Amino acid sequence: MAFLPETAVVFAAAQVTAKVAGRFGATRLLIAGLVAELAGMAWVSRLSAGTAYFPGIAIPMILLGAGLGIAIVTLTTRGIAGVAPEDSGAASGLLNVASKRRRGGGRPVRGGQARRR
Repeated sequence: MAFLPETAVVFAAAQVTAKVAGRFGATRLLIAGLVAELAGMAWVSRLSAGTAYFPGIAIPMILLGAGLGIAIVTLTTRGIAGVAPEDSGAASGLLNVASKRRRGGGRPVRGGQARRR
């Protein structure tokens, strides 16, 4: 239950971002999302064992959720921009695979390659 605010805000921010992207532009939205994430991370870095859930933990989680929801939609939209409609599914899948690999999915593979050498 403690992570519910962040999860709900990620979904809500993603829905709103998809609807307002044309009005504000991808660059502005991406900057807003990254600033929200940065603010949430800065706040989380100041937490201690005695920090109360509200507002000390819940508010930075909401900031992180908003930033993540905005950034995911914006980056995915930019990642498949210019791709033919019939290839958009493949491009989106490739984008997701590349994203997972960057986040550490390739570490075990690279570690195994390093051991063989």
